Amino acid sequence: MEIQSAKRKKVEKPKSKEEGPPNMEQGQMSKKSSRASCTPLVQANVLRSLSKACNFLHNRVSELPTGTHIQVNLPKELFHYDEDALAYISREDVTEFLTGSMLNISIIQTFMRSLQELLASKPDGEAAVGWLCPEQTSVTKCLHNPHDVIDYLERGIRESMRAGNKFLLAPCFEDLHWSLMVICVSNNTIYYFDSARIWPPRKLLVNNLLNSVMKKLNCRSVAGPTWKYAKCAEQDNGVDCALYVMRFIHDIVNRCTEAQHIEEVCKIQREGPLIKEEVDEIRDMWAFFVTFDGI
Repeated sequence: MEIQSAKRKKVEKPKSKEEGPPNMEQGQMSKKSSRASCTPLVQANVLRSLSKACNFLHNRVSELPTGTHIQVNLPKELFHYDEDALAYISREDVTEFLTGSMLNISIIQTFMRSLQELLASKPDGEAAVGWLCPEQTSVTKCLHNPHDVIDYLERGIRESMRAGNKFLLAPCFEDLHWSLMVICVSNNTIYYFDSARIWPPRKLLVNNLLNSVMKKLNCRSVAGPTWKYAKCAEQDNGVDCALYVMRFIHDIVNRCTEAQHIEEVCKIQREGPLIKEEVDEIRDMWAFFVTFDGI
């Protein structure tokens, strides 16, 4: 297998929103207006249904000034950026999270950051997991800047392998749906987790770009990587795909340390949706991290 250094091109600095709030110091919130009285983010019946962690998040965020964005640092090493970046989480994002609406990229980025910190805190240090930023492989970038996407994928995979990572986790958002790719260069395989359980599997715009990068990294495989489709939990509504991807990521980083472990997870036949406790655990993890690391 050939692993060489790729010529480094500057990665466009990510923006979880169209524009980040101006003139902000790292670790602070942006303030577009003065502090207002506490305004509930959700209806009372929703609030009563939330866990303690989500209630605490709600109470903290509802006290923030109108127009405030929570900032979560995204280290350049995590997502293979040229410089550290920020994910901006608005009150609207938190409301969508608490009410079970469709979640945006900043929620996923923040969750990936929280898991990496959790892995790094374990006694044996960081687990052998690499990460790819979903914003850098977005539909817009694939359509209008495919060469930049290819460069980013190649850089991220090469840097992860040099760091000793056994596989990379790459969430994707396309056609208003989140799914997960797990990239294993050692066995030239990409495992695909899709809670929609569509057959035949959906073809993402990034697929061809990723295939070309994998061919370049593994010159012995003329046909490119093998795609395998996980028999994962199937969502029972049209909005929980992001929470399912977060659950898939959580389970993989806690169960898998080698490529063959991904193979075993992929073969597990899972029928039906996640149970409530599995979803609530993920929601509480995200709420806890944002409350104590972002606010």
